[in-house]
Amino acid sequence: MTKARTAGPAVGDPKTAPELELAEVKTLVKMGKSKGTLTQDEIEGALGDIDLS
Repeated sequence: MTKARTAGPAVGDPKTAPELELAEVKTLVKMGKSKGTLTQDEIEGALGDIDLS
């Protein structure tokens, strides 16, 4: 039997960077999980679309 994966930090966890709660970042994480790996171009393109201001 294998260990179950943990879900990661809870929303609002003070140890979580606020940028990680952005919808764009969550979408990028979902893409990575479903695809398995992302190319550097895909990552840079997605990060370039995020407005941190």
